[in-house]
Amino acid sequence: MPLAAKGAWEVRAGIIPGQAMPELTRRWVYTSADREKDETESQLAAERSATAGLAYHAIFAKMRAEAVDYHLQMSNPRVMNWAELTFIWY
Repeated sequence: MPLAAKGAWEVRAGIIPGQAMPELTRRWVYTSADREKDETESQLAAERSATAGLAYHAIFAKMRAEAVDYHLQMSNPRVMNWAELTFIWY
């Protein structure tokens, strides 16, 4: 049975602290299908190299990098007064 868990990164930002501007809120959702693809690619890479045991999850890493980059953009005080980055498994 496939794993049903999902994860998400959400970046919220705004001018007034605690009041997110909906047009600036972005979410990256990591699904069980993404995880299966990452696991398959990781296993194939391990079979082809000496790095067996080192799992690399490309989709997960790409989504995380995009969320962190967007958060850094929104954290610029010339852009917004506050920004937050949240990650959660659900």
